[in-house]
Amino acid sequence: MQQILKALPFFWVIFNGFHISLIKCHLFTSYNIDVKRLANVVCDVDLNVFLTDYILMYHGDHLKSYLGEYNKIRRDIMENDVNKFLTNPINEYILVGRLAEWNKINELIANMNSKNASFLESSTHERKNNDDFLLNVLFARKLLPTDEDVTGAAYGLLRLQMTYQLDTLDMADGRIVSSGWKINSSSHLTAQDCWQLGQQAYMIGQYDYAVSWLKESLQRYHEERYKTVRQEQILQYHVFASYKQGQFNVASELTQQLLQLMSPRGQTDLSNIFDATESRRAYTQESTGQEDHSEDYNALCRGENLMDKETESQLHCSYSFGSSGSAFLRFQPVKKELVSLNPYIVMFHDVISDQDIESITQIAKPTMGQVLTINALTEEEFRSQRRVGETTILKDGNYSVLQRISRHMEDIIGYVVSDASNILSYGVGGHFSPHCDYIRNKTIEAKTGNILATLIIYLNEVENGGATVFPIVKTRVKPVKGSAAFWYNLNPDNGEGNPTTLHASCPILSGSKWVLVKSINSFEQILG
Repeated sequence: MQQILKALPFFWVIFNGFHISLIKCHLFTSYNIDVKRLANVVCDVDLNVFLTDYILMYHGDHLKSYLGEYNKIRRDIMENDVNKFLTNPINEYILVGRLAEWNKINELIANMNSKNASFLESSTHERKNNDDFLLNVLFARKLLPTDEDVTGAAYGLLRLQMTYQLDTLDMADGRIVSSGWKINSSSHLTAQDCWQLGQQAYMIGQYDYAVSWLKESLQRYHEERYKTVRQEQILQYHVFASYKQGQFNVASELTQQLLQLMSPRGQTDLSNIFDATESRRAYTQESTGQEDHSEDYNALCRGENLMDKETESQLHCSYSFGSSGSAFLRFQPVKKELVSLNPYIVMFHDVISDQDIESITQIAKPTMGQVLTINALTEEEFRSQRRVGETTILKDGNYSVLQRISRHMEDIIGYVVSDASNILSYGVGGHFSPHCDYIRNKTIEAKTGNILATLIIYLNEVENGGATVFPIVKTRVKPVKGSAAFWYNLNPDNGEGNPTTLHASCPILSGSKWVLVKSINSFEQILG
C-alpha cells in the first residue's frame, strides 16, 4: 500500500478509484449511479485528514469551501440513517453535486503538488489512515458522478418542484413541503447549487423557475464567504431568463451589471453565448419532454379532481365475474371500479396477494437495470429524461408465480396477455412522461400487431406521488397495492389508436413505486 502511495499522487488514487460506470441507481433515478453506496462512502471517509494540510499550506479558499460542504453532508448522514438521509431528494442532489466536484479538487491538488513535490511525503495525510481510506475508495470504485449526472439530478429536482408546486426558498433551505407533507434537511443549497437549478430550468424553457433560482443564487453568492460560483455565471442566465420572460427592463439592468464584469468584448461575447445557449436549450427542452407536461397533468399528479360532475356521476363500483366463465370468479368475484367510460379504464382490486408480490420483487431485483428508450426507426436504445426508472423483463414460463397471475388476469379481462412481464421500479424523481401505448407506425403494426390494451398491476403503496394520470380525460389512478389498472388503447369502431389514452406516471416525491406491466397484443388474440 505504501508503494502505491509513493508511486502515485494521493488524489490520483482517489479519483482513479471512483471512475464512473453504468450501474444501478438507488432512489433518485434521474441519473445512473448508486447513491446509497456513495452516501456510505462519505460516511466512512473523513477528508479533514487529507485536505487540512493543503488548506493550511496554500490558503486554498476553494478547498476550504469544499471541505466545509463535504463535512456538512457527512455529519448529516452520520446523525441519521443513510436511508433516512436519502428520503429527501435535496440531500441526494447535494450528494451528487459535491462528489462530482472531486475532479476539480483533483486538478487543484495536482497543481499544488507540482509546485511543492516534497509536500506529499512530509504531510500527515500520507501517514494517517491510508489503508482504511484506500480500502473504502477501492470498495466504492467506479462511483464518481459526472456533470451529466448532476444535470440529471437537477432535472429530477425541478420536475418535483414544477409538478408539486414546491417553494424555491424552502428547497434551497433543505425543506420539501407539499400538501401537508414535510421533510427537512440540515444541508442547504449553495449559490452554485441554486445556479445549476436555474440554468437547467432555463434550458427546459421554465423561465419563471429559472428566475427564482437565479435570484436565490445571487442572494447566496453575496452571503457566501467562500464563493462557490462566479457572479457573471449567475447574471448570464438571469439576463437570458428575464429576457425570455418579457422583463426587458430587468434584463437590460442585469446586462449592464454583467458587462462590467466581462471583457471589453463582453457584448459580442454575450451575444454569441446567447445564440449557442438557445440552440442547446431547444434541444434540451425537446429531449426532456417537458413541453408535454400540461397544467392538467401537474394538477392530476397533485391529486386535484378535474373531472366534471356529470361525467363523474356515471362512474361506479361493481363486482366482476370475469369474461371467460371462470369457476373461481363465479364464487370469488373481483371488485371493479370504473375510472373512465371513454376511453374505457377500470381498476380491479385485490387481484394479487402480498406473498406473490414479495416473490415477484425478489425475483426481479437482481436483474433490474436502467430504463432505456428505443428509437422506433433505428431500434437503438438510449437514456432519456422522458422516462426515468429501472426495469427488467421476466418470461412467465420460467416462474410459476407469473404463470398463475397471468392466468388469473386473463380470466378477469377475457384476453390473452403477453408471456413477458415487465417489472418497473421508480425511485424518488422517477417518472414516465405523457405517452400512448399503441403503435403508430403502420409498417411495424402490420408485422407485430398493435397494443390492444394495457394492464398495470401495482406492487406497493407509494408514500407520495406516482399516480397514473390521463390528462386528456382528466382522471387519475392512485397506486393501490394488489390492484390492477386496465384500459383499451384502440378505438373499438375502427381499431385505430385512441389519443385520449395519453397517460403518464407522475414523479415520485417520496418512497418508491413498483409495477408489473402486461401488454395485450392484437395478434395474440387471434393466434391464442
